[in-house]
Amino acid sequence: MLERTILFFLFLTIVTAALALYRWRLHSHVRRLSQNDVAGWLADFDLPLRPAILYFTTPDCAQCRFQQRPALARLQQTWGEAVHILTLDAIEHDDLARHFHVLTVPTTIVLDTHRNVIAVNHGLAPAERLEAQLRPLLEHPPRPPRPQTLALSG
Repeated sequence: MLERTILFFLFLTIVTAALALYRWRLHSHVRRLSQNDVAGWLADFDLPLRPAILYFTTPDCAQCRFQQRPALARLQQTWGEAVHILTLDAIEHDDLARHFHVLTVPTTIVLDTHRNVIAVNHGLAPAERLEAQLRPLLEHPPRPPRPQTLALSG
């Protein structure tokens, strides 16, 4: 009995450590993407200056078609033109998929108005999760960065 208890707690510790490592890597991935020139990678798409979701999919992705697309449609219905959703074929735009480390479809990436990466969702992202990630951007939009001025002494 004692051996089973020890094995159970060992297993629980390993699972907890693996989950913590996964969350840390995801957080560092989002931070690294935020520091990159995302706007440069997306220049060809002429995105409007409002929060956006990059939705990576493929033509044969059933989960994308039957679950992710309806979730995005509900989100669009709720927020209307306040959110721009850009659908990208991960195969056709493989350079972008590699840049954003898209490992599976569907993948959704939430961007603020300045094209900073706010969240990366590998796999299905329910409308509720996407809305929670977008709500702070829509209720309190980020201010544009202030230009820096140099004081000249003379």
